Amino acid sequence: MMRYKKSAMTIVCAAIGISASPMRAGAQTTYLYNGSGTQTPQSQGWLSEFAPGATTVSTGGATTFNTSFDASLEGGYSNYTVVGAVVNAAFPALNPNPGFSVGLDVQINSESHSSNDRAGFDLIVLGSDNKGVELGFWGNDVWAQQYTGGEFTHDPSEDADTQGGSTFASTFTTEGSSYHYQLTIVGTNYSLMDDGVTILTGQTHDYTASAMLPYTLANYVFIGDDTSEAGASETFSTLSVTVPEPAIASGLFAVGLAGLARRRRR
Repeated sequence: MMRYKKSAMTIVCAAIGISASPMRAGAQTTYLYNGSGTQTPQSQGWLSEFAPGATTVSTGGATTFNTSFDASLEGGYSNYTVVGAVVNAAFPALNPNPGFSVGLDVQINSESHSSNDRAGFDLIVLGSDNKGVELGFWGNDVWAQQYTGGEFTHDPSEDADTQGGSTFASTFTTEGSSYHYQLTIVGTNYSLMDDGVTILTGQTHDYTASAMLPYTLANYVFIGDDTSEAGASETFSTLSVTVPEPAIASGLFAVGLAGLARRRRR
């Protein structure tokens, strides 16, 4: 394993159980990649590409990243370089208090894995507290990685198929379909929405005990193939981060915690 359009604020607020309308004007969304023509993700000033051996094609306002032909390949796009330096100093702080979200429009064209603890397409998000989640995407499931006993494994309690049942099956169906995902982190909780429907929830993970990049970094985002035991081809057209304006941050955090408490009591 390598260790190297809905309103965004509407999704953030829905995930933490509050009304979006008062916050929409105060949201700050940064597009790390906003597909346009043949522009590559790394050409827009926020991401670096690590793609030794992989094939990449940017056309029609989207980029296809492909390691499906060789499971030993790995790579992808991140707001850090491969040596752990941030690409753009203006990247916003991903503060779990009051919360933030990462949005992604992606189509998984194909995916295969030789281990149930690995996935050919991953989304890694780490907040300013170095905690977050690594999500592994298969053709018909998405789940969280945990770090226990000195290794990364599939967390069975944070698996969309297990949590969602028939609801999950009706929203995340088959390979070859494009979805808008929104990962929201508030405090120590995260939720993943698929086209506005929550399909996965859990608590943020602390991967720093691995002592490996990128898990010791803060404010980190990665998409791509993070393992030599799986491969995938995926096409993505947007990648963004959304944070609240500083002036409304404390209020958003307080109300968000109340919303999460109400959801847990149901």
